[in-house]
Amino acid sequence: MNHSTAFIVPYRFHPPRNGGHKAAWGFAAALAAQTPLMCISTADNSAETPPFTLHRILPRSVWRYVSPVTVWRCWKLFRQESVGVCICFQPFIALLLFPVARLAGARTMVYVQNLEYRRFRSMGKPWWPLVKALEGWVYRRADHLLFISPDELPEAVNEFGLDNSRCTVVPYGVAESAPPADREAARQTLLQRHSWPVGERLLLFFGPQDYQPNREAVQRIADRLFSIFKNKIKTPFRVIVCGGGLENVDPRLSYMGFVPDIETYIKAADVVINPVTSGGGVKTKIIEAVALGATVVSCAAGAEGVDREACGDKLLVVADYDDEAFAAAVGEVLLSDYRPTPAFFYDFYNRDRAITPLLDVLAQTNRNNKQI
Repeated sequence: MNHSTAFIVPYRFHPPRNGGHKAAWGFAAALAAQTPLMCISTADNSAETPPFTLHRILPRSVWRYVSPVTVWRCWKLFRQESVGVCICFQPFIALLLFPVARLAGARTMVYVQNLEYRRFRSMGKPWWPLVKALEGWVYRRADHLLFISPDELPEAVNEFGLDNSRCTVVPYGVAESAPPADREAARQTLLQRHSWPVGERLLLFFGPQDYQPNREAVQRIADRLFSIFKNKIKTPFRVIVCGGGLENVDPRLSYMGFVPDIETYIKAADVVINPVTSGGGVKTKIIEAVALGATVVSCAAGAEGVDREACGDKLLVVADYDDEAFAAAVGEVLLSDYRPTPAFFYDFYNRDRAITPLLDVLAQTNRNNKQI
């Protein structure tokens, strides 16, 4: 008997609006194209039909993490769909789903977007030791762990005493399989939409500002980097911030708030800047930007988990908090001829290829299930 896979996302992610949403959505879309998959998420997901089966049965409130209604609904679906593997897109929901999966005879996997305790610690949150204890408990009891970041896998193995054979890297995947052909068209669209001067070079930062590392990065742009850019960059330029913003300090610093077509802004940008120095996991915005043909300048912390070799010269990394070096790297990009994203980037990060390690794990798990 062929078993299906259940993918549990404990928050709204359809349609995707940020990096976490896109990671879950792309993962589900790629996996559904390869194997029977049902996704379980919250009731506030869009009613539009995604390219995978989506059951909107989880409560929207925080009680979904402890709700007996959640347990009953998931167990019923697991039995109905003959679920053999349950993949949790967050360690905290796994606490509730472990007994459900066991009762249904399913193996449990956890998709590790980042080490949560490390992210909270970098942001100065006092409760990070509790988060670390909960994470460790979950990771040690899961049948398999799927890490988006190759840098965090060895740290997790050492910190939590994990069996390395139960850990697999499954990179963040993008839909693109080749460089975009409409970058100039995207630029013209923005120049006309916002009446920006034709000769300006466009520097872009994007990311929701309700996330502390992004908010800190925007503050750094406004307080320090923008003034250094004005001194070092000799050509007309504009800094564009999408996802939120602060009070305008200069007409060439444009806060756009949320934009529904962020891909247009990325393709139009001469350089994407990522002065993020806290948080954890993989900053998926770098991968998204390179996939859309942009060149990225990032702080070291902001580039953790990204395969620099796959990105080639489309990613320049500078030391954290070195504002002068960051500005110099941006200037270097603006003075260089444009180079398209290399083909080997898509060989590594296209989501149909990125999902391959998980397919191997699922095949082995299904063989083991048949032997039980």
